Amino acid sequence: MAPRLLAEPADSADIREVRHWIRVYSSLLELSVAFPPDDQQTVSTRRRLVIWKERFEFWQARAREISNPATW
Repeated sequence: MAPRLLAEPADSADIREVRHWIRVYSSLLELSVAFPPDDQQTVSTRRRLVIWKERFEFWQARAREISNPATW
């Protein structure tokens, strides 16, 4: 699992909270598309973009788990 960057819960079962984190990371990723990394950006900046994508995918998967608990 990717490191958490923000004060997000480790594994919430509250779908409202899960949707909140999907929106947060979706917004961050939208910004990264609007302002793509260039050659002068640091490795840490590029790594942050990877982490945002991983966290977005984590929360999407968590939403699917909560929506369909029979698959747990």
